[in-house]
Amino acid sequence: FDYSKEAPTLVEFQLTPTATGTLVVVKESGFDQITLHRRAEAFKMHTGGWEAQLKNIERFLVETK
Repeated sequence: FDYSKEAPTLVEFQLTPTATGTLVVVKESGFDQITLHRRAEAFKMHTGGWEAQLKNIERFLVETK
């Protein structure tokens, strides 16, 4: 699939201080601009990717404490 022809999504990071560190919230929008026949697949792929990246960030922060 040629992803360059697809509308990009918007990824926003919200960082909120907490008593024990920082809460990281990732919000991705714009899936409604992806063609209907690919939307569910794109959402699934992006969700899995962000879950993996957030685990990588957590692992990095724990290891560098």
